[in-house]
Amino acid sequence: AFAYSKMNTVIIGSGVEEIGSHAFDYCDTLQYAILGEYDASEGKITKSSLMVIGEYAFANCERLEKIDIPSTVEKINTYAFNNSALYKNAGNGVAYAGNWIVGCDNTKARGTIKIEEGTVGIANYAFFKCSNITAVEIPDSVKTIGRSAFYQCESLTSVRLPSALKTIEDYTFYGCTNLSMPTLPVTLEYIGRSAFYKCALRNPEGDTASDTLVIPNSVQTIGDYAFYASGYTDYDMDNFQIRNGGIDVVIIGNAVKSIGNNAFYATPTLKKVVLGNSVQSIGSRAFYKCETLSEFVFNDSLQHIGERAFFGCSSLKNVSLPYGLTSVDDYSFYKCEGLEVVTLGANTQRIGDYAFYGCKNLKTLNLPVSLKSIGKQAFRACTGLTSIVLGSNVTSISEHAFYGCKQLTIYAEDTKAQDGWNERFNSGYRPVVWGCMVQDGYVYSVTKSAGNVRIPNSNDSLSAPQRDGYVFLGWSTTEGSDVAEYTAQGLKDVNDGTKVYSVWKSNDTNEQ
Repeated sequence: AFAYSKMNTVIIGSGVEEIGSHAFDYCDTLQYAILGEYDASEGKITKSSLMVIGEYAFANCERLEKIDIPSTVEKINTYAFNNSALYKNAGNGVAYAGNWIVGCDNTKARGTIKIEEGTVGIANYAFFKCSNITAVEIPDSVKTIGRSAFYQCESLTSVRLPSALKTIEDYTFYGCTNLSMPTLPVTLEYIGRSAFYKCALRNPEGDTASDTLVIPNSVQTIGDYAFYASGYTDYDMDNFQIRNGGIDVVIIGNAVKSIGNNAFYATPTLKKVVLGNSVQSIGSRAFYKCETLSEFVFNDSLQHIGERAFFGCSSLKNVSLPYGLTSVDDYSFYKCEGLEVVTLGANTQRIGDYAFYGCKNLKTLNLPVSLKSIGKQAFRACTGLTSIVLGSNVTSISEHAFYGCKQLTIYAEDTKAQDGWNERFNSGYRPVVWGCMVQDGYVYSVTKSAGNVRIPNSNDSLSAPQRDGYVFLGWSTTEGSDVAEYTAQGLKDVNDGTKVYSVWKSNDTNEQ
């Protein structure tokens, strides 16, 4: 609006709420800017509606040496005062506009930066690529730290956050590759996109095997890429060793409702995650290739797991999904090669494409009665899987769902494939036992009839059905018997028309 104008003073009316981008850029004669009603007797602005100062708003104002920022201002955007006299007078390299920090002179700012008491805000990109600062002490008077405020401060090792801070904006510490794990304020409500992207987040007191990041109970949202690939690698050149470090445990606070896409993508040492009781959504790729993640404690509130959320988490062994979860999305647990036990929630209706593809050590899979569809190649190459139970509610199975499951026997409640089952759903030609009576998710009985026990490959044998907490002893012609007359494989030899009942032994007691 006034760029390149020749003026000495500008007085902004008290009704103005925003000063736009480049509004006074290159006003090289401007010395005074009053941002509201000014009371000379009190020496301060007494009334203002100003909330936002736009990017480059007063940039290149070479004579602008002093300005008061009204208390109403909530955001000062990128380089709002760049190359103004405010920068030239920055003795330690930190440029102040009133009680806001608006920039940094990288040739002067070095070592530890102690921000002045009474400072209320740090502008967007204020310390952008200030590569020589190693520590920042932020007083509790600071209420706002702007977007990308410390973007790629690669030498920054520690930061003290103000105790009443509510928001860590997008990209605040993006690429601070040496930053230690800060203590997050208990007032914090929002952690923005890429806020700690590729930060070291090392324990400042020394690396341990249980370094814990605690997300406070006040936080409601963890943004996309918030802790993407956070961690570090040390090289021991004497012993030719490489060692990863960083976050080992994440405790999610009880107010968090969503974990963003790619939030903890490829965190190299993450071993355990505990969800707070309000988390409803885990974003796509949230824990993608967290290869050391071995324990994940889900909550009952979880309703959605995004695509590839646990893709390649090869150390994960046991997954027990909650009741509220209705869908396991595509590729969710793709190539979780260490996964041994999966218990789906009682309300799960869909298993997506490739959801458990390549989980080669998966041995126990409990499918709920609620399940309606299984995506293509959902369990392909699960070579450790020996048996599953398909209830009559499963109306859709896509192609190659169980291809490469070399030990698998399928126990189906239906007497034949439903119309929605792809003709190649059993493209690996695994044995199928049709017409099973299913009770509480396990096979209760089978009436042998001509052709309902199918073993396509003559070299294959029937694997025993499974039941959570029990061992299968065999089949009996007497209901409730604790003695088996036939083995799992012996079912094929039972006379047509004969009904047999499964015999189980509890893992915990001697009771059948």
